[in-house]
Amino acid sequence: MDIEFSGSHTAAYDKYEYRQEMSTVLEYLWQQPVYKATMVDFARDLRKFVRFVNMIINDSIYSMNEALTKLKSIKDVQGEMADEAAWQAQPSRTRQQRAQQLQQDEGHARYFMLFTTAVMHMMEYLSEDREVALVFMLPELAPRISEMLNFFLVDLVGPKCSSLRVNEPEKYHFHPRALLYEIVKIILHFAPFPEFAVAMVRDERSFDPGNLRKAVRVLGSSRTDLTVRPEHLQALEAFASKCVETRESVEAEEASYGEVPDEFQDPITADLMHDPVKLPSGHSVDRPTITRHLLSDETDPFSRARLTVDMLVPDDELRAQIDAWKAKVRSGGGSGPTPMEE
Repeated sequence: MDIEFSGSHTAAYDKYEYRQEMSTVLEYLWQQPVYKATMVDFARDLRKFVRFVNMIINDSIYSMNEALTKLKSIKDVQGEMADEAAWQAQPSRTRQQRAQQLQQDEGHARYFMLFTTAVMHMMEYLSEDREVALVFMLPELAPRISEMLNFFLVDLVGPKCSSLRVNEPEKYHFHPRALLYEIVKIILHFAPFPEFAVAMVRDERSFDPGNLRKAVRVLGSSRTDLTVRPEHLQALEAFASKCVETRESVEAEEASYGEVPDEFQDPITADLMHDPVKLPSGHSVDRPTITRHLLSDETDPFSRARLTVDMLVPDDELRAQIDAWKAKVRSGGGSGPTPMEE
């Protein structure tokens, strides 16, 4: 806790440096059987470990976004400087400001990319353990893990990945193919779990099977100096196909329900609820939705009163009504009136 709240004016940045150093220590301990067993046992404490994973996801998304934003800015300035005549034609003050900004961006890019790489490596070896990987697949975590991985794939192999091609990328600890391979191995650790494919395809903002297949081509290219295992590329190609099939299945299932009655929709996401729980404020919300919210903010989103996971009460009556409605739809009875309307 001391490293999270140091009181320093640079605390917001200090914690990333400390966490990067901690990741090195954790990796060493993971390689020691006795300590590894202790760490796996910690993962069994779901409440604590879920918060730990949530912190990893938040930090990773923030640091990756910061690093890549700075790399894009660096590429722009490097492009300006490459045209010496145009560069010299700019006012001296403008060139000085741009050069200073470049120096600042380079420092930030190195800082955040080093942290991102360390955290992705930590996620890779942690998720290799099946028992730990199962925790990552909890309903409140699987969607966030998937969104993070899809987001990183878009940046590394998506349509705008060329904006990251800076001069001397190693100067900024940016090894795109190595980072991509780390992400691919994390994906493959989760691929055996059906809920992971569902979570991947439900990410409407970033999911694209083309990015998975492009990752196969990039890592399989002779231009890379990585030692990429062929079976990993085959498994990733197979997972891409599995995701396509899963998306078709998910879309077909959702289409079969037609218009979902308002009282069965999660009031936060507007999605059909599957495990509704009642909040002290009287509202019913799908458990994964409210659990994800509570990871970052332990308040009732409707009343702002204090709320913890222990205070959630299963809404068994509503769940029974939803299950009966879904069964009726699947049997061909149509959406019809809901039990509340009859």
